Amino acid sequence: MGPAFSSASGLSSNPTDAWPVVCMRELARRIMNNQVQLRGDFGVLSNEDPPKSFCEQTRFAGWLFAAPQNEQHRCVLSNGTTVKLYQLFPLYAEEIILQRDKGFAALIEQVEKHGLPNGVEEGRAPLVSF
Repeated sequence: MGPAFSSASGLSSNPTDAWPVVCMRELARRIMNNQVQLRGDFGVLSNEDPPKSFCEQTRFAGWLFAAPQNEQHRCVLSNGTTVKLYQLFPLYAEEIILQRDKGFAALIEQVEKHGLPNGVEEGRAPLVSF
């Protein structure tokens, strides 16, 4: 995704809690500026290569994105353009490395085996162990 994200200060009284907002804003900015493109219905976006944590407040280093396969997650604008609504799940570096080295199917196998939290769960166990 590019360089590590900047400070989360100013968005929350506790900067540790604000990093997801900073990351989402940065991701949205990069998508709008065509610096990142979400191709297809799913994939992984890494913060740098090798993956580097977004900021010092978290170990997360990238995103798993997925577009659910139903019409509720698509929006047709008045000009006829269809917009996909993606879900984002934060990933640790080791999860991104698994996807890079062994393929997307290997990561999804771990997701199916262990599941993903419904939200950002800081400190969750990685889906993989090496």
